[in-house]
Amino acid sequence: MKILFSMKLLVMTLLIICSSNASAVTIKNLTTGITLGSDDFEATTKVDNNAYNQTASDADPDNSTVGTWTISEDYSGVIQVTDYSVPGAYAGDNYLRIHKNSSAPFATLSVDEQTTIGDTIHFETIINHSAGASSLVTLTGKDNSGSSVWVTSILFAASKSIYYVSGGNIDTGLDFITDTWQKMEIDWVVGADTFSLTFDGATVSGLPVRSTDAVSFTGVFLRSEVAGKDVYFDGISAPAPKLSLVVVTSH
Repeated sequence: MKILFSMKLLVMTLLIICSSNASAVTIKNLTTGITLGSDDFEATTKVDNNAYNQTASDADPDNSTVGTWTISEDYSGVIQVTDYSVPGAYAGDNYLRIHKNSSAPFATLSVDEQTTIGDTIHFETIINHSAGASSLVTLTGKDNSGSSVWVTSILFAASKSIYYVSGGNIDTGLDFITDTWQKMEIDWVVGADTFSLTFDGATVSGLPVRSTDAVSFTGVFLRSEVAGKDVYFDGISAPAPKLSLVVVTSH
């Protein structure tokens, strides 16, 4: 018996969606598609392994993929990259801890200045507040004279309400949960008088900026606001690219 062989093409497309550790602090120009700032804290030179101790050895973020960190603290242990188990990392092993002591410590991730009016700047991170903590997250830029300005400011108040700062602290209608990792995003068009905030998937648009003089974007400023309390920042779990697998079989 003659056996006829025929080729059958079996195409199986496997959509493999897995979690990859995107950056803890991610800044992108959505118009150009360029990532401006990126750090997941996994490549930091030194990592602190313990609970907050203001005199601990310095473990500042110092190895961002893109962008440059500037740290302002009066003691070496106030701002730390840590792998301490409380609250523990959201993604990977490490996360950023900012403690408020008697001073006002802050961390700034500076990027290449974005000066094209109309470009959309996108910032996102995962944020976590210890009980009673408050924080300020601010996008920075420059005005026409080249002076630095605070473009947008989001205040996470100790009351668990989220405010935007524009001539005062104004309630966005959004709230946060303490001791819980939650995603925040800010979108601002360079030169615009308003911006949008997305928190845990809920978006509030048309929020007035803090400075209407801003004509460029330069980075993001992070600060803890309540003495004795900690604020944490860590990575975002994002889908990996889709992978298509073609399998050819014969019978």
